[in-house]
Parts: sequence; C-alpha cells; structure tokens
Amino acid sequence: MANSSYFSFWCKALCTKYIFQFKMDVKNRHYLERTEPTVILSNHQSALDQIGVMEAWPSGRCTMLAKRSLMYAGTFGIASLLCGVVFVDRFNPAKAKEFTKKVTDIIKKKQTKVWIYPEGTRSSGTGRDMLPFKKGAFFIAVEAQVPITPVVFSNYKDTYNPKQYRFDPCNVIITVLPPVPTEGKTTDDIPSLMEEIREMMLDVYRKTSKTCEEDHTQHNFTENHIQHSAAS
Repeated sequence: MANSSYFSFWCKALCTKYIFQFKMDVKNRHYLERTEPTVILSNHQSALDQIGVMEAWPSGRCTMLAKRSLMYAGTFGIASLLCGVVFVDRFNPAKAKEFTKKVTDIIKKKQTKVWIYPEGTRSSGTGRDMLPFKKGAFFIAVEAQVPITPVVFSNYKDTYNPKQYRFDPCNVIITVLPPVPTEGKTTDDIPSLMEEIREMMLDVYRKTSKTCEEDHTQHNFTENHIQHSAAS
C-alpha cells in the first residue's frame, strides 16, 4: 500500500499538469488525513477519475477497490497490484458475503482506509446526476464499524469526448465531506444510510458542477475575446 503514495505523486506531477491539464481544487482535505480507518466513497464519471483520486489520495495506509478485469489491464494492472488494490468480481454475487468479510478484515487488521466507487460503474452521458448507489460499500463500513467519508468530484464530462479524442483543460472541484459515523449501526440501517449519503453527495455535486461550468464558460469567453482582439 505504501507504493500508492509514489504512484499518487507521479500521477499528480505528470497527468494533472502536463498531459490533461486538470486544475484541481481539493476542499476539506483534512477529513482524509485523519488517522482512523474509513471507507471513502466518491462518484465515478470516467477512467480519468483516477487522476482526481490520486490528487486527493490521503497519506498513510489506503487502498482501493477495483473491478477484477483491471488486473489484466497491462501496466495499469501491474501498478494496481503493486499498490495493494483489492479486486472484486462483480459478476460473482454469490461470493459477496465472503468478499465483504475479506475487506472488513483488511480494514481492521491493517487499520487502513479503503476507497470505493459506490455507483459500481461509470455514469454515462452528461448532466449533474449520479447513478444509484450499490450496497456493498455500506455493508463493509457497517460490518467494520468505521465512518464513511464522502468525496465529490464536480462534473467534467462536458469537457471531453473519448470518441473524438478531445479533452479541454478544465477545473475540477474535489469536495471532501465530514465523515459519517456507522458505530452502532446494523445492516437494517443501510438503506437509510445510503439515501442520506447519496443525497448529500448529489447536492454538493450539482453545486460545484455549476460553479465549474460558469468558470469554464467565462474562460472560453475571455479566450475568444483575446483572440478576436488580436485578429483585429
């Protein structure tokens, strides 16, 4: 898991500054730097989310859940293995209980944070919305009796088109919300806990996405005005 810190450093240094030119603003980072183990939940828009994850990656022990197929994704798969990523087989629900116990044991024994995408897959299309959350992450948090720390990435889906290989430099606001305790909660509390956290994250997502959209529009207006003035 210590390798994650090195991967995070180079990802931030190369991807955010030189390759994709993300400008990322991490708000309330201190919630991620608490020493206690926690389940970190963030929304999922595309594979580029990983750049934002590395930007906000906490110091200390932290790992991530990823779909099993990524284990065979060449260099990324090797890097994931070296960083201690825990792979989940989404197509084998029969082993869900066994997998939950495995991750819970990792959290308790290694006193580590675990980063999970609760939507389970990437939300497609554009707009300020999220897919319904899956229960797995909440089962893990409740079973381990550790808090849930929500992290919200503002919308950037309007700034790129993977089919056209187009990506516009953009601002992304990453908002870390206060940890939500699960101590004393049982599996009966999971539905209400899911709804509470999703609504909380969705509200922040819509607000920060609107702010970034306005900044992007203003930036384009300024750039066009400068180009027009230069041409004149």
